[in-house]
Amino acid sequence: MFAVDELEFEPKSINRFLGRNEAGKSSAIRALKLLFGGGTAEAILKRGESSGELVAVIEDGGDKLTVRRGITEKGLQPPTVNSEKFGPIKRVQEWLNTRIDAVSINPARFISASDKERAQWLFDIMPLSVSAEQLSAATGLTIREHEVEGNALDVIERYRSKFYTDRTQANTLTKDKRATAKVLREGLPKGDHKSASAELSNTQQKIGALDARLADLTATSDRELTARVDEFQKSQAAERDALNREAQELRRRLDAIDARFAAMRSDLDLYMAQEREASTTALQQTERAINEERAELTDRAATLTEQVAAFERGKRTAELIRQHEKDADEQERLSKAYSAILERLDALKGEIIDGCPIPGLTIEAGVPRLDGLPLENVSTGELWRRVIIPLAAMRAGDGGVVFLDCAMDALDAPNRAAFIEAAKDSNIQWFVAEIDSDEPGLRVEAE
Repeated sequence: MFAVDELEFEPKSINRFLGRNEAGKSSAIRALKLLFGGGTAEAILKRGESSGELVAVIEDGGDKLTVRRGITEKGLQPPTVNSEKFGPIKRVQEWLNTRIDAVSINPARFISASDKERAQWLFDIMPLSVSAEQLSAATGLTIREHEVEGNALDVIERYRSKFYTDRTQANTLTKDKRATAKVLREGLPKGDHKSASAELSNTQQKIGALDARLADLTATSDRELTARVDEFQKSQAAERDALNREAQELRRRLDAIDARFAAMRSDLDLYMAQEREASTTALQQTERAINEERAELTDRAATLTEQVAAFERGKRTAELIRQHEKDADEQERLSKAYSAILERLDALKGEIIDGCPIPGLTIEAGVPRLDGLPLENVSTGELWRRVIIPLAAMRAGDGGVVFLDCAMDALDAPNRAAFIEAAKDSNIQWFVAEIDSDEPGLRVEAE
């Protein structure tokens, strides 16, 4: 509620509304702000009233301007401005906006704000811009004008974040591809594919020769045995014929001859059995030797077959390795290209920052910094002098006005003095409320 009936002062650069609690400091600030188009309706109302009016008489050169704003049962009325020289001012709010920033920052709130809020205020206030041509040259992309709308640092950071993510992904893919190629290379078979294939062919030929040799030995053994039996039978047949003739002549010796013949038959059977057994034993020994050699060669052939198959798989694996290494080289090339883009973006950011109206102020990864330090690590006085006051001046514009309610109470004596000195050098008028318990009532000190 408004607690002051009338207040007269000659405004200067710093206008301090001093008084104890409930003296009307904030009411005066809110009333002035409301006259210029901001604030709330309560600034007009006195305690217990439902309607009211604010009237300010402003001397401007040789002219005297009367600014009015009231509240009735219909609600808050728009402000009016009447010039002593020119009469009523048309387009009142447009005229008022040339004298006050309708969205001025709250410096005390800026001190306690989060990095995100501070960065947004800085983006909104600082007149930093980047062209589509500059970003196209830095990134190698075709960038249109609507894509660079907004604060330059915010726009650059958006593209920088994209290429940083792309480079990180490229580095990860490079590492994965090279690791995969290394694992595949370690699994390749040792030795020479050509020599293994030749050895396999030679071994298979040896196995074929052994099979032929075994078959030939078997056939030869059977033929030799049959020939010896035939030869023996022929010789025995001649002798038997002679004996038969002798038997006819010598019947009386028949029994003896028969006995002798039986004995000869027995000898023949024994001879044939012995010969067959010897031949069979020799053949079995030869077969065992051949089979052993064949088994050995078969095992070697199986090993060589597996080696050849492994080499065939190795050829496919080698091709896969080459592809992985090619992919890794491509990702590495992309990473280097992204690094070059990031360097150009950082250089462009540096150029933009060099043109920043607040020397030493940057925004890195969304964190506002002054001379490289986060703002919470900067002294309050330094923050007021180098950041807050210049920002308020930029926001208010030439000849603008900034209202601060209770902001001064957050400063200690040295920082309050630093603020006053810095504010005097700005191109705007400051209207600030400040607690002063030394004297009763409300007063204004302007300097």
